[in-house]
Parts: sequence; structure tokens; C-alpha cells
Amino acid sequence: MLDKKQEGENKKETPVPNADEDDDDKQNADDDDDENTDDDNENTEGGSEEEKPTVMNADSIDALVRARTAMSRLGEQYNIDGLDDLSMINAMRKVISVATPGIRLDSEAEIKGAFRVAVATLKSQKTIADQRKQMHSGMRADGYKGSEADAARQRMINKRK
Repeated sequence: MLDKKQEGENKKETPVPNADEDDDDKQNADDDDDENTDDDNENTEGGSEEEKPTVMNADSIDALVRARTAMSRLGEQYNIDGLDDLSMINAMRKVISVATPGIRLDSEAEIKGAFRVAVATLKSQKTIADQRKQMHSGMRADGYKGSEADAARQRMINKRK
């Protein structure tokens, strides 16, 4: 048998290289650095963990509200029903289908691009309200400036002054 002293010499510990060992004092972001520091969020009841609500700043919320309001106004202006109940992407698809029926869109980027084109197309088309304004604006193509009775009445008023 060996002494305890000899046994200790034979059993030299080999140093295990540290995977995080760097030349400087900063810690790197290797895959092996992941640690679970959220011990307070553990679910011990066995149920599923609730999703945390996403935190949004006021500017993000304002942009979303403006986009939703603009979509609602677009639906009212061009008589597209049901845009308020749809998600933004589905509402965009519905506007696109009104402007250019039969178009096939696969990705979100295609939908956003086609939506811009569809809105431009809808805005360039004359609505019924535009046609009514044109009919009742008083402009005539034949140069008509009023009836003879109106002109005679105006001359009579001018003489009395």
C-alpha cells in the first residue's frame, strides 16, 4: 500500500480549462454562459407559465392607434365593411382585394407593398362624391353664364342705384 503522501502525488488534479477564460476581465457571451436567473418565475404547480405582457412605449402605441384609425377611415371612405374587426394584415388583404381582385399574396412584405399600391389606386379613382361635386360645381363646358332674366334683373338693380 501507498502512503497517503504518495497517494496524493499520484492523484494530481489536472486543471480543467475554463470555457469562459478570456484575456480581459469582461465576460463573453458564449452559449455556455446561459444561466437561469429568473428563479422567481418558476411554476411549481405544474401548470403552464403565463405569458408576460409586452411592454410598449407611448410612441409605439400611438403609431398603432393611428394605423388602425387610418384603416378604419379608408374602409368608410371606400365602403369596405368589416375592417375594424380584422387584424391589420387581414384588413390590408381586404383592401387589396377590393382594389385589385384576384391578386395572390404570400409574404407580409408583398402584402404591405401591394397595400400601398392599392391605396394609391383607390385614391386615384373618382368616387361618387367627387362626381357629384363636379356636376354641381357650376362650371359648364359651353360657357353658359346665366339666364337672360337674371341679366335683365341685374341691369335693373344697377339702374336704381
